Amino acid sequence: MAQSLDGHIIQPDGHWKLGSAEDKRRMDMLRKWADALIYSRKSLMADNPNLFIRRNPKSGLHPVPIIVSFSGKPLPQSLRVFQKPHPSGEYWIHKSNFSKHSLPKSWKIYSFETVADIVHSLKERNFYHLLLEGGGYLNGLFLQENLIDEIFMTLVPYVWGGQSTDRMIVTKSFLQEKKLRLLSFHRRSDEIFLRYKIIP
Repeated sequence: MAQSLDGHIIQPDGHWKLGSAEDKRRMDMLRKWADALIYSRKSLMADNPNLFIRRNPKSGLHPVPIIVSFSGKPLPQSLRVFQKPHPSGEYWIHKSNFSKHSLPKSWKIYSFETVADIVHSLKERNFYHLLLEGGGYLNGLFLQENLIDEIFMTLVPYVWGGQSTDRMIVTKSFLQEKKLRLLSFHRRSDEIFLRYKIIP
């Protein structure tokens, strides 16, 4: 994820538009590696992103979009994720708010109790490479369940302070300390691209 130097992943206007063209190119490379791309409903509704490879997908394929919702509210079919080139996807709704929704026929709806349920289901169906794009609360849940192996972070040259909790990882309580090992470090113009491995 891209974040400001003071830890924000969302701009003051509420949008996720941090990161340069180089940041987007690197995201494309990760998406080419991925079998499935996991995104929160809240982030999807806030920014309506294109959840596919922007250019030159491998063999013309895109990662399957996995949308995770805790509210159970319906998704508007006008969202970009329901447009081409996505032939299908999955909408996972927390069991406390589970209800059927009207989605494109090729999309499937599942319920879950913990995010580990989502990962186990995907693994059983041969989705081996999972790319978690957040937001912060969903990232925190995956980290609490020890379901994150590596973190890719782009530091963008902005600060704007404030008292919000729009950080890359948000949890209701402090996590048990996680130690990370820096795998790579690249600078491009004023941005820094970091790759960390979480040490078990």
